[in-house]
Amino acid sequence: HPMAEAIDHLDEIEELSSEARARITEFRAIYRRSLIEAQTATLSDLSRSILDQTDAWVEADTRDHAARLSARLNLYRFLDLTEEWSPLQGRPSLDGFLDYLDLLVAERVTDELSTARVSGEDAVALLTVHRAKGLEWNTVFVPTLARSMFPTMPLSFDNPNTMPSSLPYSLRIDASSRPPLTGNERQDRDELRKLHLAQEWRTAYVSVTRAKRHLALSAAFWYTAKTPRDPSEFYSLASRVESVQEAAPPGTPGTSPGLISVTATPVSDPLFAEGWQAALRAAASNPTALHNSPHIDSKAYHAAMEQFELMLEGLPDRLDADQKISSIDVSVTGLVTRSALESSSGQQSIRYQDAVLPPKHEA
Repeated sequence: HPMAEAIDHLDEIEELSSEARARITEFRAIYRRSLIEAQTATLSDLSRSILDQTDAWVEADTRDHAARLSARLNLYRFLDLTEEWSPLQGRPSLDGFLDYLDLLVAERVTDELSTARVSGEDAVALLTVHRAKGLEWNTVFVPTLARSMFPTMPLSFDNPNTMPSSLPYSLRIDASSRPPLTGNERQDRDELRKLHLAQEWRTAYVSVTRAKRHLALSAAFWYTAKTPRDPSEFYSLASRVESVQEAAPPGTPGTSPGLISVTATPVSDPLFAEGWQAALRAAASNPTALHNSPHIDSKAYHAAMEQFELMLEGLPDRLDADQKISSIDVSVTGLVTRSALESSSGQQSIRYQDAVLPPKHEA
């Protein structure tokens, strides 16, 4: 690490200006503190500390409204990723997490790494409660405060004694925060229901604290055509608060308004008269079929084709049936995705039972 070594010999560099020397000295102090903190801090705490020390939050708040919200939203999404990531073996580490990010980039897994952008237009921002963490608006609307919708009430709970798909407590990193299971199905269900409801209350707290000035809570009786839903306990609690104005008391459900039926009107494809599927099949059988199409931006098309060809060239060759793998670097997302694709196509080019995840790539 030439840079890290150079800052340890800062006094020997005479060409630096006083401002540059001061900034590098500050960086060296942050770097050394972070090295020490990384020995004991969790990955999430270390990330938060680095963001604080480098004034990332301050820098985000100096931007205009839309850019500020986008920056804070992406920082919180990154922190969510550090909290949710857990290696298959061993404890979470900075090296393992960085290797995991490298794998996501290599595999083009965009969901975890894609950036969110809040529009600067005068428009309504639609976000889930979890994605809204750390953000604030002057006015916030929280809908669907109806029974079994918010708070949600699932039909079953995460009980490894009754659900084969549920992870056993011995393998969970949050086992200490979960209620002990007695084997009594009814008693265990009650305890897991309490745990779920506590999480829903925390989510509700996040939702109502996003508003700076005005908060509007709403619910409806009819979300399906069969059975009306009463207001949830969140709504009932809010309606009892002295400073809350109930614009429209719940009243009675009345008769079902029925479901709204929307019929899609087929329209012709503006670019391909026979539809894009037919154009795709034509291009597959004749790669030059679309080259001279008057509806295609030739320059952008060829640039996209070149990029796609580079991606194809980077794909590994198919293995022989009797060839085995002793080690493979792959993320869990990539492993599951590829396994699902191969299962659906009836093919299997890599025998995963022969693959071993090396300790450094546990993600």
